[in-house]
Amino acid sequence: MPIYVSGGIAAAGFISAGVLATVALSQKQAVDAHCSSGFCDRQGLQTASNGSRLLHLADVGLAIGVAGACATGFLLWERAHQKIQVGATNRGAAFLYSADFR
Repeated sequence: MPIYVSGGIAAAGFISAGVLATVALSQKQAVDAHCSSGFCDRQGLQTASNGSRLLHLADVGLAIGVAGACATGFLLWERAHQKIQVGATNRGAAFLYSADFR
């Protein structure tokens, strides 16, 4: 159950980061229309501020997604039942490794 929760958190973080970044980048046209030569009118400044805020929130969503993905990977790794065998053969040694995710 915790694996599904952390996986859901990872997915939600990555999806929200993608949506927020897309919305922020879509506002670039409005900024370009209201800003020229390094000077912006009131609407251009407001739109640029909103876009910057959305990009910061996208960064937070990305960090949450990465943390959730790392937690999911760790939980999967901990859940694996690992079996390592080393044996002798007529030509040398054999190394066998298997993992069973139950």
